[in-house]
Amino acid sequence: RNAVRLHHRKRIRVLPQIAAYIVSLVARGLAYAHEFKHPGISAHGVIHRDITPHNVLIRNDGRIKISDFGIAYPYDPASKSPHLCGTLDSIAPEILAGGKPTPVSDVYSAGLLLELLLTGKQRYALDSGRNMTEAIRKQRTRIQHHVFNPALFRDIPPRLVEICKNASTLRPDVRYQAAADLALDIELFLREADCVAGPQQMESYLECVQSPLPGAYRTREFLMISGKETLDFKPQLA
Repeated sequence: RNAVRLHHRKRIRVLPQIAAYIVSLVARGLAYAHEFKHPGISAHGVIHRDITPHNVLIRNDGRIKISDFGIAYPYDPASKSPHLCGTLDSIAPEILAGGKPTPVSDVYSAGLLLELLLTGKQRYALDSGRNMTEAIRKQRTRIQHHVFNPALFRDIPPRLVEICKNASTLRPDVRYQAAADLALDIELFLREADCVAGPQQMESYLECVQSPLPGAYRTREFLMISGKETLDFKPQLA
C-alpha cells in the first residue's frame, strides 16, 4: 500500500514490468499456500481471502511477502461455505454471492492488485460510513457494472493487459484456475520481454521512486528490459 501511495503522491505510474514482477511473486506465494498440505493435519491447502495492497509487503531490500493469514480458510471441497470475510473491495463476486472461497477467488484478488499497480486506479471503492449489509449489497451491484476497462491501460503491453483481464474476470470458470498458472503467464511475459527482475532490481527501483526527483535518478543497478537501462527513465504521469 505504501508503494502505491508513494507513486500516487509523486504522480507517477508503476513501471509495468515492476508491477508484473510483484504480482508474479504474490501468485507464487498463493500457489504455495493453496497447495500446502501438512502431513496428518490437513489434506488441503489454505485460501488467503484478503489479497490487498495492505497485505503485500515490499521491503526496502526488494523482498516481497504476503502477510496477514488471519482469516485464511482451510480449503476443503466438501466443507460448508464460511462466513464472509475480507476486504470487500477485493472479494471475488462468487464469494459475495454466497459461494465458497477457492484458489480461483484468490486469483481474482491478485488480478485486481495487478490492475491497481498498472493503472493507479482501484476498480471498486466502497463508500465509507455504511453498515456491512448495505456495503455488501452495494458492492454486488457495483461489480456487475464496473467491469474490466481496457481503456485505463494506456501504454501497457497488450499481453500484460490480457493477463490482468484473465485474472480479474467476473466469471470464475474463465479465470486462471490456479495461482501457479497466473504466475507462469506473467513470468513468460517477462521472459519474452527480455526483462530481468529480482530483489536487487526491485531495491534499486524503490530507491529511484523514493528519491526527490525520480526522473533524474541514476543508479549502478538497472532493470534490464530488451537491453535498455530503463531505470534511467522519465516517469510517466499518473
